[in-house]
Amino acid sequence: MTSYIPIMPWRQKFLMYAKATAVALPLSLLGVTEVRDMYYRATWNVVPVDSSSLRTGDVLVIANRWYTLPTYGQMLRSMLTKSVMKCTWDDVGVVVVRDNVPYIVIADYEGVVDQPLEAFIRSRVPRGVALRKLTVEPGFPAPQPDVANLFVNEVKKIPTSPWYLFSASWRTGQEHAYYQYVVEFHKLKAQYRSVVRRRRNSQSEQLMVTEAGTPQKSSMAITAMETRLKEMEVMREHLAQQLTSTPEYTGWRQDFKLTSASLVSSFFATFDLMDRELPVVSRFVPQDFAYDLPMRGARLEAPIVIFKD
Repeated sequence: MTSYIPIMPWRQKFLMYAKATAVALPLSLLGVTEVRDMYYRATWNVVPVDSSSLRTGDVLVIANRWYTLPTYGQMLRSMLTKSVMKCTWDDVGVVVVRDNVPYIVIADYEGVVDQPLEAFIRSRVPRGVALRKLTVEPGFPAPQPDVANLFVNEVKKIPTSPWYLFSASWRTGQEHAYYQYVVEFHKLKAQYRSVVRRRRNSQSEQLMVTEAGTPQKSSMAITAMETRLKEMEVMREHLAQQLTSTPEYTGWRQDFKLTSASLVSSFFATFDLMDRELPVVSRFVPQDFAYDLPMRGARLEAPIVIFKD
């Protein structure tokens, strides 16, 4: 007896696969996001921090719980950010202290959010919040609350572009190379300044010139670092010239996009703790603030989790 295999019309086959894809993709995205978040949450150790110890300029990186966000757009953006960028930290804000009360300033869908940190955590109910304390080197300007308040008032006038972070995350090869290089460059400059300060403050005579005329060990180290910095500066200028000659750079520089990450980077650029032009401040993403940054005269301490739920 001959058997017949039914052939599905192509229209029905297309609809079947489209429905399956429409169901499978959101579920897989949700599964990846939730599993990763729950794994990292299990590894976090909360360190109690007194709110009075927070200072203007401290950075807060946030792991949002997507289903507690106020709008569907924020829910979708949070899930996509965590999945595409493979990082549980999907938002960032900066601390501004007023009357000994720490406020968080963050760019949201409706505009710039500026509210007390405790109220923000109660309303947003994130999965976790990590603090990165700002440490400013001697001789560099520390963020002042008065100037920070002026900055917040001005940035509130700019419309936010929360979806721009996906464009910013696709850094070109030259842009990525410059970013990584300048991070190492500023780290070495900070190390050099630290060595110079320690030498100036040292009262010990153990490393002075010996009878044979051998230079101090500290002087030799400083000379070696100065040579290395000069070489790195030449390379940095070369990479900067390559990047600024691209047509994309002109657009990035002229068309500022306000996101939570560009808000924080602009905040530091206002106090000359970060360059506004290279890298362009609007090209930062929240995940950058979980790692080393190209800061000059300052650094963010290692993140400590101050809240998890």
